[in-house]
Amino acid sequence: MKTRNLISHEIENASVQESGCIKINVNSTKGVCLVYSSRIICVGTNSTNDAIISIESVIEKLRDIGYQNIQHKEFKLCNMVAKANCGFRIDVNSFCIANTETTVFDEETQSCRYSTVLQPNHTILVYPCG
Repeated sequence: MKTRNLISHEIENASVQESGCIKINVNSTKGVCLVYSSRIICVGTNSTNDAIISIESVIEKLRDIGYQNIQHKEFKLCNMVAKANCGFRIDVNSFCIANTETTVFDEETQSCRYSTVLQPNHTILVYPCG
């Protein structure tokens, strides 16, 4: 079994992180894959398809350096980020005041974290720029 440092030297755009994982930049999708002992986490892609392409690319790179038994067994979408521009400036303070039960104002970023009541796992960040 190769060490993380050796693997990171054998794969282009790879580095060992403080957390112990190997970070691999996938240029074709602009994604970043974090390789742990039994899983690969992909972040930064613009679509589910790009995430799958990124993961498969990393699996192929690992196979190229001797890890032949790696398989893509399961793909699970865990978190998603979407962006919408409202086209106008939002008064974040008024928004927070009007929604006090479901919002938290962040002084540092001057933004508002809005947790929806109907979908409790959804969080919306509201910024003044719309």
